[in-house]
Amino acid sequence: MIIPRLRKSLANVPVFIMCILFVVIIASCATKENKYDAANCFSADELNTLMVNIVTYVGVKPRHANYITRHEAHYRNHYIQQANAYEMIRYFVDIQDYHYFYIIRPARHPLGNKRAVGGRFTIDTDLHLRDFEEIFVTHVMEVDVLLELADELFEEMLQDQSTAHWQQNAHAEWPDDRLLYDFEKKEWRYDVILLDGEL
Repeated sequence: MIIPRLRKSLANVPVFIMCILFVVIIASCATKENKYDAANCFSADELNTLMVNIVTYVGVKPRHANYITRHEAHYRNHYIQQANAYEMIRYFVDIQDYHYFYIIRPARHPLGNKRAVGGRFTIDTDLHLRDFEEIFVTHVMEVDVLLELADELFEEMLQDQSTAHWQQNAHAEWPDDRLLYDFEKKEWRYDVILLDGEL
């Protein structure tokens, strides 16, 4: 019977089309002229929200906040004000849906006022960050130098996220032998003891 077969085929078309559209949208993040441009994946408003969410982890916490309470809604404006001083330089989503970033941020340091941070996270449909981690933080440098290093450091991070690797990188100030990233508290600390599997 031709007609039942035709009906069955047509019934699968919407699902097939949706699958194609999903693949095209995901691929568009990496097929434009600058494959590491976050604007390929997000609107301007989404990028603003995303940056504030990142700053919630990497920025200066409010005076009375800790690693748990820093996400409370009444602190949101604190991070919004900080976010204007941060700049997204590189961004990439891998096949496992990890979102990698390289941002330039303020640095309170006598040798300068900028450094770069590389890290990654996963994300939900509301742009909430999951599995957030900072992988490296550079020494304080001139912005021009941080921009020149962007592709080198970013692509190196895509290949290797291990603490041991970045402890050997001359451009990374952290991690070092003393200051390590606490994957539970999501911040750099001196009291971190990493297991072999976390190195």
